[in-house]
Amino acid sequence: MATLSIVLSILTVMDYWLLAERKKAGWVLGLAIQPIWVYYAFAIDQYGLIIMSVFYTYINWRGYLNHDLQK
Repeated sequence: MATLSIVLSILTVMDYWLLAERKKAGWVLGLAIQPIWVYYAFAIDQYGLIIMSVFYTYINWRGYLNHDLQK
């Protein structure tokens, strides 16, 4: 599980980097990694991460849909 936490950390940093650059790929990456966060939460019995993932999924989905409207 240590490797997965490192991979998730790197992907999350990449996600925020892309969002800071106003790239639509940031929203896509954010959506793509949420199922992995849920898997990780179950694997380490940290169910609060699932709640976080639900909110981040909503935020990323909303950002993805509104991305083109922000230009």
